[in-house]
Amino acid sequence: MLALIAALGCPAAAVADVGMLAIDPARSAVDIDVSATADSFTVHMQRFSASIAVDGELGNVVTADVHFRFADLKSGDDERDAEMDSWAQMDQFPDGEFTLDSAGHGDSGQYSVRGRLRLHGVERDVQIPVMVSVNPQGLVLEGTASLDTREYGLPVYRKFFFFKVNPVVQVRFRLVGRLVIP
Repeated sequence: MLALIAALGCPAAAVADVGMLAIDPARSAVDIDVSATADSFTVHMQRFSASIAVDGELGNVVTADVHFRFADLKSGDDERDAEMDSWAQMDQFPDGEFTLDSAGHGDSGQYSVRGRLRLHGVERDVQIPVMVSVNPQGLVLEGTASLDTREYGLPVYRKFFFFKVNPVVQVRFRLVGRLVIP
């Protein structure tokens, strides 16, 4: 992991310090793929905040917290977004959060990330496979996880007796950033 930090342009003297991953929002994305009876669609998270600390000496992620607001989830269809906000009871549960518990290293940049996800006032343990790589843009964290919205107290969305949204969604993310050591 020392090579990873060196590749990110950190001076050798700073390698022993804990640094923060400065996320580039223009190159990062969090999307949710939703399947429905008549129409499948993708919801894009327009804004989120991520605080990820990395131990420069060992290259381990020390802490990671990602916060978002349901108001920042948009499908590109205003009517659908209003129905989604009502279904998620956004007025009562406006925020979501992921907090890292551990990250186990696998082969070729693959990690198994464990943490807690809080949605709709319910917190559950989650495990997410994450691929870590370095490219000219910086450090890249990518992953996909299935999420069953029923596990967070959300009902199956139905409309007109035949239209149904699959409660299992696919969350895809790509976080691009640079390690900043104070």
